[in-house]
Amino acid sequence: QVFFIMNKLKIGALIALIIFTLALVLGVAGIYIAGNIFDSRLESVIAKINQKFPQAKLEASVDYKDFTQRKGKIFFSLDLPDNNLSVKKLKTACDYELNLGLFNASFELKKSPNIGNFDSILAKLNLKPINYQGKAEASLFSLAAQGAFKIDAFNLPLNDSLCQIGESSLYLKLLSQNSAAAELAFGGLACKSSIKYNQEDAYKLILKGLVLKSKPEYAQGSLKIDNLSLALKELQAEASTLYLIGFSPDEKVNDPSVREGLSLSDASLNISLDEADAAKRQALSVDGFANFAFAFPAVRDNQRQELYRMDNLHFDVNFARADFTGLFKRILKGKTTIPEFLSYISASPVFTLNSFGYSHKHEALKGKGEIKAKISSAKLEPGSLYARFEGEAGQQIVSEFLRDDYAQALKMQVARKAVDFDGEQYHTVIELKQGNFTLNGMPMADGD
Repeated sequence: QVFFIMNKLKIGALIALIIFTLALVLGVAGIYIAGNIFDSRLESVIAKINQKFPQAKLEASVDYKDFTQRKGKIFFSLDLPDNNLSVKKLKTACDYELNLGLFNASFELKKSPNIGNFDSILAKLNLKPINYQGKAEASLFSLAAQGAFKIDAFNLPLNDSLCQIGESSLYLKLLSQNSAAAELAFGGLACKSSIKYNQEDAYKLILKGLVLKSKPEYAQGSLKIDNLSLALKELQAEASTLYLIGFSPDEKVNDPSVREGLSLSDASLNISLDEADAAKRQALSVDGFANFAFAFPAVRDNQRQELYRMDNLHFDVNFARADFTGLFKRILKGKTTIPEFLSYISASPVFTLNSFGYSHKHEALKGKGEIKAKISSAKLEPGSLYARFEGEAGQQIVSEFLRDDYAQALKMQVARKAVDFDGEQYHTVIELKQGNFTLNGMPMADGD
């Protein structure tokens, strides 16, 4: 029995040795193949890019080459038509390094110092040199690939202000042969004017935590992006009213302190398109969330005003269906007529407001609705437009938006049951059908 066990172990070791030898052969072959593919494809890829973008030019050089490594430079130039810099071309370069392992590969690039005129052009714009770098990795075992590209933080001087722009990065991860996950993270923005209005900066702008995500797909020679999400941690903006309307700081006005302001926090926006039908039309879905606050004015008579808060502001809408890609391309070409616009939309389009609302001082506003229509021969059929919206809001929310004359009109609508009021909440349904409006099923009265 011992002999039998030993024999089994020998067979197992032999199998392991064979597998290891095959893996080693495949790994070495992979290095050889990958190196040759890189050498042959680099020039091909650059040629295709140059053909698609004739105003730009890419060139590559191989400065070092062995069995497992390639090093070189990629040169980039871009035509600069009429400009105030007296520069005809922008020129820059980056160093690249390709490292090949038995079952993985890595590719790095970074800005080449002292090559080209990129830094001198930035200097003419009062900008310091901007550095960038990137890295990509691929694994044969997991058939995975990912890469990142980073731009260092820099300052951007404007005519009357200085903006500090944080480090930004682009991250890509291969999900399949034709799809990837992409994430663009913007390091933030802080701008402050050098001009003073009533001893305050003409404007201030702070933006933090902006992230853009998508899962693009590449098939049949075209790039398709059917989903996009955006997140924003914080946005604060404030400006002098006099600055916004074009008055100088020395202008004689009744209140030189008046300012406008708003803020946004924990914001998100999601956009998605479903599969296209035979006519290339898709359904569009958009939803968003944020905490929003504003005051117009935010400062009056040197006193800060309370911001009007719209907490948990959210919306969710759908539109079905339209050839959004074709419509976008048509709009980019120039003026688009109404019949041309309608030709990209389905014969029975439907807009649905699944939800909308926010909270304010322990009260809430919310609503939902839909719009339907019929399109024939790129024209809206008369009388086909139908709309229905239902909404409700707390008493304080409504009263803060209404002036005295509108408050009286609201009382009249409540009295005739066109608007419901239970002592705390207002509620109504507005409907458009065959050209006629109704409130809570009642015809609109004169003055509505």
